[in-house]
Amino acid sequence: MALLRKRFLFLDVNEYWYTYKEGLSNWITLTACCHMKMPFRNSGLMKESRSWTIENDLTLSEEETLAGYSKSLRQQIRQAKEGGVIIVFEKEISEFVAFFNDFAERHNLNPTSKRRLEELGENCLFSYAVYEGQKLSAHSYLIDRPNKIVRSWQSASGRSIEGADKNLVGKANKLLHHEDMKYFKSQGFEVYDFGGYAMDPPTDSLAGINSFKASFGGKVVECKDYYSYPFVFLKWLGGLFGLVGRG
Repeated sequence: MALLRKRFLFLDVNEYWYTYKEGLSNWITLTACCHMKMPFRNSGLMKESRSWTIENDLTLSEEETLAGYSKSLRQQIRQAKEGGVIIVFEKEISEFVAFFNDFAERHNLNPTSKRRLEELGENCLFSYAVYEGQKLSAHSYLIDRPNKIVRSWQSASGRSIEGADKNLVGKANKLLHHEDMKYFKSQGFEVYDFGGYAMDPPTDSLAGINSFKASFGGKVVECKDYYSYPFVFLKWLGGLFGLVGRG
C-alpha cells in the first residue's frame, strides 16, 4: 500500500494506491482509493469510476521480457544503448520539476510542482536518459514497496528542444522504460504499471500512446477507484469553481 498525504483545496486528503487500510474514519474523511487490487468491503466509500492500465510482469526473465517486445522496439533500444545513451536514477525533485515543466509548457500540458511531488514522500523516484550530458527523457515513479508495484507517474522528453535529435530522443525514452523495468526488478518489484491506458481512445494521440505502451508486451488490466462521499463532494465543488488540477 502506498499512502500519499495530499492537499486539496487547503484540506488534507489520504490517497491510497492498490490496497487500503480499512476503518470507519475513511467514511467521513477525505479519502481516495486508487487502482484497487483487493476485495473492497468498505461500504462507507462509493465506487466513483473504473479505468485501465497496462502492467508488465517483472518476475519474467530478461529473455522472456524482450520476447514480448515488438521487433522495432528491441531494435531501437539496442540502437540507443549502442549510441551512448546512459540511464541515471535520482531523488532530487527540483531538477525533475524544471525538466517536466519545460516539456509541459511546450505541449500545453498541466505543469507539476515541487509540492505535488513532495506529497509522494519516500514513494517517489526519478530516472533520466542522458546523452553527452544532456537529459533527453525523464520519468517519475510512484513506488509501492509492500505490494511490489511501481507505477509510471509522469513522463517528459526533450524532443522539442532546439537542436535535439528527435529520433535519438524517441529511442532514448524506449531505452529508459526498459532500463527502469530492469532496475525495479533488481529491487524486488514484481509489477511495472505504465500509468494508464485509454480504452477506445477518442484521439489519434491517445491511440499512439496506447500502441507505445502495448509494444512492451504487457497486459491491459481494469482498475477501480473509490472515494469517500466528502471527497466526491469537495471534488465537485472544486470543479465548479475551476480549482481542480491546479498545482
